Amino acid sequence: MGLGSSTARLRRQEKALTAELPKLQAEVDALEIHQVSAEEVVAEATNLHRLWPTLASVDKRRIIESITEKIVITGEEIEIKLSYTPISEELTKRQRNLSGSLPPPA
Repeated sequence: MGLGSSTARLRRQEKALTAELPKLQAEVDALEIHQVSAEEVVAEATNLHRLWPTLASVDKRRIIESITEKIVITGEEIEIKLSYTPISEELTKRQRNLSGSLPPPA
């Protein structure tokens, strides 16, 4: 194997790796957004827990219905299946809709 073929092979590898960089950066960005979203969900859940006693029944029901796919009661067991985790854009829209109807924090 000559120097020219080794150089060509290395250039092809470099080109392939360089082409892969945007995809990898997008994956890193998506993971970072997911982490921020998860932290926001925890913060919102903590806030909801604090506000829950002050919410009207209709607001509590709306919140439960928006996060629950189904509830199955069998004998002495209760199975609660939560809805899927929305992408961050959907989550942001839901948070705006829910927080607009909640009373201001005490």
